[in-house]
Amino acid sequence: MEVNVTAREYIVQTLENIEKARAVARENLQEHKTEMLNKANRNREHSNFSVGDIVYLYTPATTPNLSRKLRRPCTGPFYIVERLSKIHVRLRRKCDGKLLKTRVHVDRIKPGFVWTGEPRDPKPPPNELEPLEIHEHDIPGDNFEQVEPEVQPSQVPINENVQDNINNNKDNNVFSIEKIIKKKKVGKKWTYRVKWLGYGSAEKFWVEFEDLTPECQEYVKRNA
Repeated sequence: MEVNVTAREYIVQTLENIEKARAVARENLQEHKTEMLNKANRNREHSNFSVGDIVYLYTPATTPNLSRKLRRPCTGPFYIVERLSKIHVRLRRKCDGKLLKTRVHVDRIKPGFVWTGEPRDPKPPPNELEPLEIHEHDIPGDNFEQVEPEVQPSQVPINENVQDNINNNKDNNVFSIEKIIKKKKVGKKWTYRVKWLGYGSAEKFWVEFEDLTPECQEYVKRNA
């Protein structure tokens, strides 16, 4: 069946209108992209980096199990060893002289700070680790408390009466209480931690009242 002339003209006119609409859409899209690009570059500063400059590299990737707040956003310092284009450079790490395999965009680097009075070396460092030298006066002192060494019983000056008691204890294998340190009740029985006469501070044991000699029990009753 033949299509009448009116229908054919309508189809042609519709296709022309669609093509015009597409052209207007492409033009509007291009204008919008240009406007957004100008707005993004309005406050952008283009740094002129050159070979030999010291820079820091921005690394947005985070280490697993490490908070972003606990890490530095930039690593380095690095040397610029080659300018590949207006926006790409090649970097070498300053500490060990390792060359980065991939090129780096200039937006990811920022100028490094050079201390006043130090020479700026444009040459890359050697490919080896530099020895770390620390002087004795640069090492901080210990913050630990000074623990006095334990004095052995033989080093403690004692009088003659105490010495006789010690000798009697050692000869007769009988313990005498020098001091009651702590006491606690286990069930229905009292237990005492005592320091034995003639023995060091390390010889402190928990004993029950029934296990003590009659002399020690009398001492506990008087002093506990």
